[in-house]
Amino acid sequence: MLSRKPRLRSRRPSPTTVEYTLSTKPPPSLPTALLHIVVLALRLALLSCAILLPASRLAPYLSLPPTFQSLLDDARLGHLSARLSAPLSTPALAAVALLLAFVSLQPLHVTESVLVLRGLGIQTRSSAGLWGLGDATRFIPTEKIRDVLVNEVFVGFGVQYVLVAVVEGEEDMVVVFPRLRGGKDVVLRVWRGVRACLFEGGDGI
Repeated sequence: MLSRKPRLRSRRPSPTTVEYTLSTKPPPSLPTALLHIVVLALRLALLSCAILLPASRLAPYLSLPPTFQSLLDDARLGHLSARLSAPLSTPALAAVALLLAFVSLQPLHVTESVLVLRGLGIQTRSSAGLWGLGDATRFIPTEKIRDVLVNEVFVGFGVQYVLVAVVEGEEDMVVVFPRLRGGKDVVLRVWRGVRACLFEGGDGI
């Protein structure tokens, strides 16, 4: 319910601009919103444990801020962290803390987009992290774009289609949707729209 097969959305903010967004994020609904709240609470609990477990072990040797120290000394969560960390060796405690932090920061969905600005260039954006930690944005000016192509790539025993931009002065092509694969029809639709808006003066939709 919190993630789905990638789906394509397109919008046209102005006559010379078109944006394509590929996302695994489900449409908004009350059950999804409630589930997101539950998952967020679990994430915060895991992240708190990832911080408090090693902190309870190191507290006697560090000068911690008063608020944080009182949390370890007086709060129920602080006492629980101390009891849980007591039987663990320091390497095991560090491994557990890193694992909890890693799990708590895993993304629920991935969103990638390409914004085409006629006469200016294209902006690619990939968002796959929690609270924007994994966002990556890049702008490529029109004069640097030599072509926009659809490439076939072999994945295992199958073939997938990816949209790429050939950029002047770069050996590697820029993959527009690096994490998501929307299928041949989706890639071809975006390819036609990007070329129409960027090079041909069409509406791009």
